[in-house]
Amino acid sequence: MRLETVFHERRRRQAARGILLELLTALALVSACFLPLDADGAEASFRIDRNLAYANLSSAQKLDLYRPLGRRGALPLVIYIHGGGFRFGSKAGAWNLIGPLLKAGFAVASIDYRLSGEARFPAQIVDVKAAVRFLRADATRYRLDPHRFGAFGGSAGGYLATMLAVTAGAPAFADARVGGSDGSSSSVQAAVDWFGPVDFLSIDAQRRSSPPCLPVRPKEQSVAGNNLLGVAPASVPASARRASPISYLASAHAVPSILIEHGSADCRVPPQQSRELYRALRASGHGGSTRIVIVAGAGHGPRFGTVAQMPAVIRFFRKQIGNASATTGRPLARVGRRPS
Repeated sequence: MRLETVFHERRRRQAARGILLELLTALALVSACFLPLDADGAEASFRIDRNLAYANLSSAQKLDLYRPLGRRGALPLVIYIHGGGFRFGSKAGAWNLIGPLLKAGFAVASIDYRLSGEARFPAQIVDVKAAVRFLRADATRYRLDPHRFGAFGGSAGGYLATMLAVTAGAPAFADARVGGSDGSSSSVQAAVDWFGPVDFLSIDAQRRSSPPCLPVRPKEQSVAGNNLLGVAPASVPASARRASPISYLASAHAVPSILIEHGSADCRVPPQQSRELYRALRASGHGGSTRIVIVAGAGHGPRFGTVAQMPAVIRFFRKQIGNASATTGRPLARVGRRPS
């Protein structure tokens, strides 16, 4: 009799743990759809479509699409591209950047792309272009405005956002194996580049000439370029020049407005890289509406002060691609449901 009592007690505890686990899972799912955005506790509800495949050459070719609820009309879109030195990173790691954009009325597509352990340049820019074409081809389905696309990223993501801005229509990055999407354009109408590398042949000398970065250790040399190209950039100068967004300015028909921001104390990607890009844009006649901001004392990645810089990013995107109007009407759809 005692054994039977013990058995039933064990079954009761297991059932209670199962119910608790289900409740915690449900709470996690709900909290994932209501993202705290402000210090005053304001929240914005949004709808998310996870792991949309924009191509089928690699399992990495997926994106998460976030859309704010309660907005009228087609939504302007910001394509967020994660950093990580082309070697690591994930579309899931930027809540502090995605949240403010959602609250401001932008849809956000956070994309993954093939990393350097799987494929070298130009696979990364081929992938982000395929993602843009996919989103533009399905703009009606996802209620996006195909004429109001912006790109945004930091470090490697900033580089890729800049490459999107300066290589619209460039045949060098056409790959029939990676997402055709009915011939849709891979152009963007604005870009934000946070501390992205742009010239893999000059970056090491710039780092050595930057007092905050001295002494430069050998393992810090050409890290991003080595990852992207697979070898030291100096050993393949033609490939390194082909990987630079500056190389495409002379042939670009049009370049959208670019907001360039960089920390003055960045030793991973020295701020001279952004100054070099800005000078090249101006010299090519494409820099009329481009702005550069050197943030005093800021470093790289988490040391840049990303949250503090987001208001400037939102103002820039509002000016360049606008934002959707809020409405007090019926929500677009239940949170978390896939579009029909």
